[in-house]
This record gives sequence, structure tokens and C-alpha cells, in this order.
Amino acid sequence: MLRNTKFKLTHEKKLTIGYFGGSITDGTGASDMEKTSYRALVTKWFSETYPDAKIGDFNASIGGTGTGYGTFRCDRDLLSHDPDLVFIEYCVNDIGDSYDNVLPRAEAIIRKIRKTRPLMDVIAVVSTDVDAAAAMESGRAFESRDAMLTAAYRYGVP
Repeated sequence: MLRNTKFKLTHEKKLTIGYFGGSITDGTGASDMEKTSYRALVTKWFSETYPDAKIGDFNASIGGTGTGYGTFRCDRDLLSHDPDLVFIEYCVNDIGDSYDNVLPRAEAIIRKIRKTRPLMDVIAVVSTDVDAAAAMESGRAFESRDAMLTAAYRYGVP
């Protein structure tokens, strides 16, 4: 599935991972943002799983921001670092916004990435918080999640 990532790791022996999202990606809530956030743990997994490869990463996340702001800073803060693999996570910060607002912004981010580097692998991270989990448990919609999943599906993003 992540063909570019696999190629980079096995043939070029290097990979640059970009993390793009809000506070969850930044590491808010983790016991140690640089060691126990999902971002840190993913990079650590790649480093341990591919010890012969040079694994680099950068954090292009800003807490409290959603896809609206992410769309405008994608080129400068993410793509300018020339990543090989990108994780996108904005679901929690887009809570309260409508599906119809979030979907085109999520698609715009994915299109910008694909236009700049068509072979770059992208992973959509669907995060939640206590309020979103309670909403889903009670049968209410989680529109930002649904919009991100629709955009990911349309563009073949896992």
C-alpha cells in the first residue's frame, strides 16, 4: 500500500516523515511530546523496524488549528520540507464544523500534496476526544471524521 515509503526504506535507505495537524499531532496530552506522542512513536517504530535506513521527521502541526488553516499553510510548512510520507490529522480541531466545509478543505490538502509529489504516501489519521467519543456513542454524527474519511477514500489515502 505505501509503495513509495517501502521503496525509500529498502532501496534508498532513507525516509523523511512529515506530521501535519493540530494539537494531537503536536503531542498535547502525551506524557512527553517528543517521546510518547503518536508522532514520536511512529517515527520510533520506523527507526527500529528499518535500522539501516536514515529516518528523519518534522512536526508541521499547530495546536488548535483545523483543515481551514492547514490548507493555507500546506505548501510553506509541510511541502517545503520535501517529505516522503505524510500523516494528516485534523478531525478533533474540525469538530463543530460541517461535513460540507471540512470535505473540500481536506481534499485540497491531499490534492496539494499529490500535485507537488504524486508518489508521496499520505496517511489520514482519524483522532477523537472525549466529546467526540460521547457523541458517537449516543449516535450523533462526527462530521469532521466523516469528511476526512470521504476525502481519504476518494484519493486512495489509507
